[in-house]
Parts: sequence; C-alpha cells; structure tokens
Amino acid sequence: AVLAAEGVRAIDVESKPFDPRVAEAIATAHADDGVEDDTVVSVSEKGYMLDDELLRPAKVTVAKREL
Repeated sequence: AVLAAEGVRAIDVESKPFDPRVAEAIATAHADDGVEDDTVVSVSEKGYMLDDELLRPAKVTVAKREL
C-alpha cells in the first residue's frame, strides 16, 4: 500500500505479447494450441514501474512453437 501510494505499480504481462522493454524471458515453453508465438505464458517474478520508469522487469516464460 505504501509503494502504491508513491506511484509504484505491478506490470501486467501475462497472456500478452512478450515486450523486452518491461520483461525478461528466463524460459521458453511449447506453445499450446491457440497460443501465439512470443506470448507470455507465466510470470515467475512480477515487474514494477514507477510512473513511466521501469524499476524491475518481470521475469517470464514465453511460448514458442519450435524449441
């Protein structure tokens, strides 16, 4: 609550296209049917922004058709 009052917010990246400006890919996983390549399938560690400045990138697993 204290951080939120200062403008810190979690970055919502799950089920969205991978964006290297706000997330760090730490793993890949086979893309299931209906999931596009380079889609974030899970978040291992949340990322945070302070206004428009990145404090910490999210650590994510990204879907790939070919591993």
